[in-house]
Amino acid sequence: MKRPLLLALSLLPVTVSGAAPSKAPAKTTPPIKVKTPVEARVDALWEQSDAAFHKGDYPAAIALHRQIVKLAPDDVESYSVGSWLLWSLGQDADVSTSDAARFRGEARAFIGQGLRANPQNAEMWDAAGELYNLDHSFADAKFAFAKAVQIGGPKAPEMLRRSLAHAAENAGDWNLATRTWTDLVRDFPGNPVNKNNLARVQAQRNKA
Repeated sequence: MKRPLLLALSLLPVTVSGAAPSKAPAKTTPPIKVKTPVEARVDALWEQSDAAFHKGDYPAAIALHRQIVKLAPDDVESYSVGSWLLWSLGQDADVSTSDAARFRGEARAFIGQGLRANPQNAEMWDAAGELYNLDHSFADAKFAFAKAVQIGGPKAPEMLRRSLAHAAENAGDWNLATRTWTDLVRDFPGNPVNKNNLARVQAQRNKA
């Protein structure tokens, strides 16, 4: 995983005469991070899975993601991509009803594997919520997004909290939906999207 370089800048000493320093400051060379054999293997598998995806060979890409998480159980993105690919196979018009159900089941099983391996990772729960949304399992999506927000705490992203609000609404939990949009309006007062959604949910709630 590439990490951004943080360059420390030093102020040049200012002389009374204002003359330029006699010697330019030495350039610092950032240390080169050497990949471990496992990291190198995971990167290679990701490249292969990306190539398979662009060829439309989803089964091959899925198999590669299964290999990745064996080597790196904390590779949240691999669970997310792999489960989405499995779910997508089940949406093919040529797939039988039984096979479609099997692919959806495998998608949920793979995301579940990721949750068991990363139970305190907010991004993992967010990925699970996205999959459950695709599968129209809104109660499960609500639970997953709520867990991600809980783990994220005050730093939970705005978009994640919106996902929770929408999932709560789709699951029929008007109290949670209203409370979440209310909190978003409070924390992001300049964003009209949150205000509009709060007004919409309040109106819908009054009709329910």
